[in-house]
Amino acid sequence: MTSKDGQTIYSEWVTDEVSAAEIDRITADTGDATNTSNASNASNTTANETEDEIKARLVKWAKAYIEQFGTSPQYYDCEANGDGTYTIHVYDIVEHEDEGHTATTNWLYVDANGKGTDLLGEEVDIHP
Repeated sequence: MTSKDGQTIYSEWVTDEVSAAEIDRITADTGDATNTSNASNASNTTANETEDEIKARLVKWAKAYIEQFGTSPQYYDCEANGDGTYTIHVYDIVEHEDEGHTATTNWLYVDANGKGTDLLGEEVDIHP
């Protein structure tokens, strides 16, 4: 999936067990450590972790974070903001007669380490 400006967006439908297993494999292969201590390092990637792998890891963490509140949305889209932060849209698709729309559970604005804010501006740390 790509955004209007052509950036790759990591999107996952979390009920797909194969995708969840693949995210686990990526996390195991790359580890969870990223460098955000230097503001000039806007990419926040390690030598072993690609942008897509960071997005996959953040989606996995966001899923665990959201589920602790007793909800299990189906969709998690993660997009790099270009400044070392990521926006994660957590939502379901609701069908009504012949129409559908998204029902947002939360927006998370985090760095590669999973720290940031949520839709209401509250501080969050989605790292397990």
